[in-house]
Amino acid sequence: MSVITPDTALPVSARPARRDIGIKKRYAAEARFKAYGVIAIVFGLSFLAIMLGSIVSKGYTAFWQTNVTLPVTFDATVLDPQNKRDSDPMVLVKANYDRLAQQALATKLGIAAADKARTRELKGFISDSARIQLRDMLVADPAVTQNVHRLEASGKFGRMALEIHANPSPDNPKTSHMAALSIMRVLENEAAAIVI
Repeated sequence: MSVITPDTALPVSARPARRDIGIKKRYAAEARFKAYGVIAIVFGLSFLAIMLGSIVSKGYTAFWQTNVTLPVTFDATVLDPQNKRDSDPMVLVKANYDRLAQQALATKLGIAAADKARTRELKGFISDSARIQLRDMLVADPAVTQNVHRLEASGKFGRMALEIHANPSPDNPKTSHMAALSIMRVLENEAAAIVI
């Protein structure tokens, strides 16, 4: 067996030459590939930014909410036409609260109750949660069927608020005995020499 020692190694000129054929082209192709990747990422991120900007600029109003407070009359003829709520508490849960909300909005807008077509159009203005809010309010406090009148005034003197909770009139649940008494007082004051 022959042993190769450093003395017996091949001379430098006898070693095979390094093959550098095409390595510069491969390095150039790799650099181009990296550049294309960076350009593609920048291009994709720019379109993502444009898309998000478009969504935000056109859709930010979806986060706005408009609330309208309406005085609602809890009309017993709508809520419990057969007067069964004392014996069946589920009557208040199943009542037609949408109709109450529509009546309140129609009254506020000055639409006559006889105008069924315009009253039906009001359904689009009332949110689905209005029915649930009215139901929860009445189930929590069944005595809320009273007519509530609020008067507020403010000026240099300060601020004044008056709230009257009146029981509905049996003849007309949309009004109360208080309203009839107020009208009588106005008529008496017109005829009297001393106004109370």
